[in-house]
Amino acid sequence: MQNLLWRLSIIMLAVWALALLATLAITQRQPLPDLESGLQLCTVPCWAGLEPGRTPVDQVADVVQTYMADAPVSIQPYQRFANYVIDVSARHITGSISAREGTVSLIRLDVVQPLWQMLLLLDQPRCIEWLDNRRELGAINIFWEQNDVYIMSSLELSHADSDMPTHALTVWSPAPGSAMPCDKPGQSLAWPGYAVLARYP
Repeated sequence: MQNLLWRLSIIMLAVWALALLATLAITQRQPLPDLESGLQLCTVPCWAGLEPGRTPVDQVADVVQTYMADAPVSIQPYQRFANYVIDVSARHITGSISAREGTVSLIRLDVVQPLWQMLLLLDQPRCIEWLDNRRELGAINIFWEQNDVYIMSSLELSHADSDMPTHALTVWSPAPGSAMPCDKPGQSLAWPGYAVLARYP
């Protein structure tokens, strides 16, 4: 009887282990979320296929139009095609794209997206900073960094919306020698965690 129970236990444990491995395999194969704003992970964090520090500025229009095939895009160049103004009205996105030494260097967007989506895509932020160093405002900038490309979004802490929507999105490749956002003593702080922000103030 004991041998039978032992064998059943081994079989059940083996079945449980196989189920867990299958679940992990399926989860790892799931694609990263494609955010409504167009923020993605390419070789580096990118927007609509534009990779700061990598995409030639003369390819901006073609890359964005290809990515945003389902939504009309208005792309207006200025300063001799070194910079662009972007308007994707179907996705409620406006912004600008700047270049440095012939490649895209800075993408600024006016867009709203839930914080949890950005955490799912980009993982834990590098740091945060309180706007104007005044915590009573309840507004912070959140910074991520991957492969020397930075992402920043702003968040107004409130219990009114459980999604904690972020406002504005900046994706950029810092200029050589420039100060990094998370290297500001007394200004940048470690990421406190989603739960802490959700309970603020």
